[in-house]
Amino acid sequence: MESGADILRWQSDDDVDIPTASTVRKYARGQEVEELEEKFLKASCALLEREGLLPPGPVHLAYDVTKVRWYGAEHEWTSGGPKDANTTDFWHYAVLSATGPDRNYVLGATPIKKQTEIAKALRRLLRRVHTHADFDIGRIYFDSEMYREDIVTTCREIGADFLIQAKDTGEPGRLLEEARDGGPAKSSNIEFAGLTSPNKRVNAFAYPIHPGEVGSDDREESHTAWITDYDVDARDLRGLAYQYRNRWQVETAIRQLKHDFQGRCASDNRGIRTMYFGAAQLFFNYWVALNHELPYHLGDPASFRLNGQEALHAVRDADVESAKRGKNTIV
Repeated sequence: MESGADILRWQSDDDVDIPTASTVRKYARGQEVEELEEKFLKASCALLEREGLLPPGPVHLAYDVTKVRWYGAEHEWTSGGPKDANTTDFWHYAVLSATGPDRNYVLGATPIKKQTEIAKALRRLLRRVHTHADFDIGRIYFDSEMYREDIVTTCREIGADFLIQAKDTGEPGRLLEEARDGGPAKSSNIEFAGLTSPNKRVNAFAYPIHPGEVGSDDREESHTAWITDYDVDARDLRGLAYQYRNRWQVETAIRQLKHDFQGRCASDNRGIRTMYFGAAQLFFNYWVALNHELPYHLGDPASFRLNGQEALHAVRDADVESAKRGKNTIV
């Protein structure tokens, strides 16, 4: 943050007041984490209101939890992990992302402390997307770590369709065994432990893993099973299984967000860490939007590609005042 303030001060006119890093940190400490989280989510939704940044129709989402290494002293908001790289603790963040070809925008991210907060964070993020976005939410994709009754309950409360990769136990495990011969298998109204009235049941199906799916060559199973509220007798199971591959985009987004766009943060304050993660979220979304839009403006959509560092330089060097007067920006 200190380097960013120094660069901005060096590039700006003398009469521009650039806040110091300590001032920005003081602001972040004075904000509730959920307030900061909503500011960045609202800004991301505002970016997506631009025509063409998202495909027409409902926008499908993916939800995941990621870990960020913590090298500091033991902290109430960190938890342990494998002992490597001189660290045993991690910060955990819940991330909600849009999915679609080259449009994996991160809509929201928030730090969580316990596994029990995963569904609570999802509920909060989805309600804020409903509040600030002008698009309809389609289905939400989850991996097997989200094979939980509170995730199903949250989706039902919000009115969102879901597709959750199932564990290989119980009825989903039976469907995987049944489908080993090559074809799909399906079952309706299976019990899912923990669900409460009025609907304690879900539907499930198993389908062959697409050969183009990430990691398909390394899997022991030839099929994947999912639970859903879709009518598995009426839906195109092949289409659902194929489209689920888009869930991998949230993992790609998270990896790039953490390693390419997030600044180094050694603070143990949740507000400051939320601000760093939120700033990375916005820069990542700018980068995705630029890569989607600029090729068409430059007339060469097939070969143009902007990397993360170039995107950051473009944002930094853009002459906003000239753009407002209708002149070209420095990109």
